[in-house]
Amino acid sequence: MGWAAANRDPKFFESPTKLRIDRQRSYHMTFGYGVHSCPGAMPARMELRVLLEVLLRRVPDLRVVMDRTAYQFGGGDYSLISALPVTFTPGLPERQAEAK
Repeated sequence: MGWAAANRDPKFFESPTKLRIDRQRSYHMTFGYGVHSCPGAMPARMELRVLLEVLLRRVPDLRVVMDRTAYQFGGGDYSLISALPVTFTPGLPERQAEAK
């Protein structure tokens, strides 16, 4: 069974094929479930949150430049996004001030 597909079930997830970092908390299965939950789930979520906060603060005009997220299924238990093209303006004043 490909349990990664469960995260794309439209009965449970609004717009499951869209990458939305502002999505409200959901019951996805990214880190397993129940007794099979990943013990590193909480640190991984915290690290990702810090990474995204810093990235978006330093690159405020960062935009994804594709119409549809291209997921690939890498086997029975995971899916991935192999490329996510983005655009931004290099050298914005906010970024230059932070670098000093």
